[in-house]
Amino acid sequence: MQKKTETNIFKTNASWFLYIGISICVLGSYYYCTISANSFWLDQYKLIEYSKEMLEGNFRLVGMRTSRLNWNFPMIHYLLTPLLAFTSNVWTLYVSAAVTYVIGIWSLSWFLFKNRPFSEFLIFALLSLTHVWSLFYSSFAWPPNYIPLFVALFLICFFHYLRHTENVWLFHGASVFLNIAFQLHTMSVVLILGFILALLMLGKLPRYRHWFLQVGIQIVLTSPWIIYHLFVINWGKEPGYHSSLFKDFLSPLKAFLNYLSGTGLTREYSPYLNYGTNTFPHETFWRIWLSTGMWFLLLLIIWTLWESHKLLDTYAITWKKLYLYLLPFYHEETDINRAYPVAVYCLFLPTFLYLISGISMVPHYFQFLTPLVFLMLAILPGQIRHSTKRKIAWSGILTVVLIQGCFSYWRAVEENRSPYLDDVGYTKVVANVVSERCQDNPQIRFVSERGIKNAGEMFQYRFVPELEELTREGTLHCKTLLVFQNKLFAQSPVVNWYLKLLTPEFKLETHNNHIWVMGKQ
Repeated sequence: MQKKTETNIFKTNASWFLYIGISICVLGSYYYCTISANSFWLDQYKLIEYSKEMLEGNFRLVGMRTSRLNWNFPMIHYLLTPLLAFTSNVWTLYVSAAVTYVIGIWSLSWFLFKNRPFSEFLIFALLSLTHVWSLFYSSFAWPPNYIPLFVALFLICFFHYLRHTENVWLFHGASVFLNIAFQLHTMSVVLILGFILALLMLGKLPRYRHWFLQVGIQIVLTSPWIIYHLFVINWGKEPGYHSSLFKDFLSPLKAFLNYLSGTGLTREYSPYLNYGTNTFPHETFWRIWLSTGMWFLLLLIIWTLWESHKLLDTYAITWKKLYLYLLPFYHEETDINRAYPVAVYCLFLPTFLYLISGISMVPHYFQFLTPLVFLMLAILPGQIRHSTKRKIAWSGILTVVLIQGCFSYWRAVEENRSPYLDDVGYTKVVANVVSERCQDNPQIRFVSERGIKNAGEMFQYRFVPELEELTREGTLHCKTLLVFQNKLFAQSPVVNWYLKLLTPEFKLETHNNHIWVMGKQ
């Protein structure tokens, strides 16, 4: 009885409001540093342009093409069009991604706070506030970055359905949110498989008529994409679909481990200037620590799966009884406290299909696992009876939180201190230089360790509005504007050598960046 009293001390409204206050301060600081220091990419340009088309009455049946040349679902445009009806400001668009992430973790946190042990709520909250990739993806607008909100809403509906099977509309609500997550990124399909598996194993399938009703709802939600592929598309002019299935069996594993660790954000590892933080000269230090945290996190996930798997024996759940599970409402009386970890286990299990798929993958493909991974770790200590093992689990979780939290917020401060000048909060600096020094429009080129990139259409979308607000006072005939971080002098001997060959007409150092104005010669 004393233990129950101690537990309830933490589960008060004051504790909940304290969490809200802390998360506002912590996440607010993170987003203040990172949102303005995020680049504007082709995806964001297309999001705005396609949404403007919809405001003009041209309702899209498909989204933009994927890297494999097939058409995405248009769901993201339908979700963002109401926001873009008021403003097409990129900063506001990026804030919307942050807001959806925060709403998602708050909603699921509230469910855990009210229905689960306080330890689960605490672990989930700590991981949500520190995980490297989750925080990074939630700071700019990109279709997969809106997934955590809908996964969180799906989980809430699903867990309530496990408690109240008679309320079948919770099942339909969970299915609808899962459909939206799938349309935002098709890799979420494994959650659908996990959902079906969990319903089977727990004997929570609704009656047959609700199966057909849900199929109809799914068809309606995906109807724009279906209509386009059946009646609109000209297959004769379509480029060939480039499948990566069964071609690179190490790629899914590496992408998954990268997603867990966040090591991909320790340096610029792609042609995109701001895909990762320029952590020079601390790159090796952070990669070591993040890799250490990754192994802790991976072992904890495996441990959680093992502990949850053992509950199947407790339930007497076997594949031999599968024919019984297919019967609507076949289930023995289940303990919801045991059903909960089994459900999480079943939801995650189909993810392993990617490890044998041979699909070429990158970390954002696993965005659908946010916040499911946090839930998995949250349930681990409660499943362990041995006190010493429970302390080991807690130690591992807190180690992961400490490592990832330190890097996430150090990175945020570093990005704010040393941003790129193509970032949404800093393009006006470049516009000011053009206005004050140039009488014509120069070609803007960004220099990175990976090469030189022209500021194309998507960047002009950012620069042109800034220039239109300024009076042109320049006298120089500017051919090119070279923009690069001052770190490159020490970081890249090749870049250093190349820049020494040039003779700029004007140099400016601002925000730890160099701007060189190159004349017509």
